[in-house]
Amino acid sequence: MPEGQVWRTGEASPTYLDSPETPERMYHEYPDMKLIVLLRNPISRAISHYYHWVRLKKESRPLDIALTEQLAEIPDWDDVISIRNHYIARGCYVKFLEKWLRFFPREQMLVIPSERFQDHPSDIVQTVHSFLKIPPKPLENLEYYNVGEYHVENPSLKSQLQDFYAPYTQDLETLLGQSFPWTTP
Repeated sequence: MPEGQVWRTGEASPTYLDSPETPERMYHEYPDMKLIVLLRNPISRAISHYYHWVRLKKESRPLDIALTEQLAEIPDWDDVISIRNHYIARGCYVKFLEKWLRFFPREQMLVIPSERFQDHPSDIVQTVHSFLKIPPKPLENLEYYNVGEYHVENPSLKSQLQDFYAPYTQDLETLLGQSFPWTTP
């Protein structure tokens, strides 16, 4: 790169968030990097994860049974394999972001609810540009990939999931000092 040029790059992966070793490793390599975290409603995330595994033929239990069994058995938060395979636990975002915030200051982290991005993509892209201190550029040709629409048909299960995630989301809002759209009734 020519002298005086600024080097910028980015990378995305949903598996970094819940990896117990990744925050420290990244901090040691890139202590000044900025982090952008896109969080989805944890109930929607769990259901989508379930159907993704069904498509991959890694899951054969019905949705209600799979989620109910996982609600009863939350894995060790430091066991990366157990967490990766757990539809429910991966939506307990506060457990993972606490680790990231031990290394990276809050000012280096932009946390965006995916619902806000879906509802206002141009505004969120401008927020990202501002956060990264790069010139604003209009959003053009927005395309969504891997879009699926899934719902919990069982009202009892939906209520159990809402009750389960409520304290985690409340702790997340306190930790980050921001609210999330899935917490409003």
